[in-house]
Amino acid sequence: MSSAQPCIHCHQVTGRPVMVASVEQNSGAGWAGYACPPCARHYRTAGDLAAALAGHRQVCSHCHLTGADCPTAAALREAHEHAAAAGAER
Repeated sequence: MSSAQPCIHCHQVTGRPVMVASVEQNSGAGWAGYACPPCARHYRTAGDLAAALAGHRQVCSHCHLTGADCPTAAALREAHEHAAAAGAER
């Protein structure tokens, strides 16, 4: 996802959203919650973000074929780096 979304943690609009929540409803459409890469660590662990990045890179034709990050992979990578640094500080 590369469209701008408000961060559910700091409430700033980010052009690099990371999905951190998904709510399903019995009736009507569910919704997803997004965070900016620095705030994603409050909702997903570094290991979870690394797994999400690896999974994304396997199914994304841009990432898989070029070896370069697409906007979604770049946001996941940045979020993972923030989460890993926060874990090292604890």
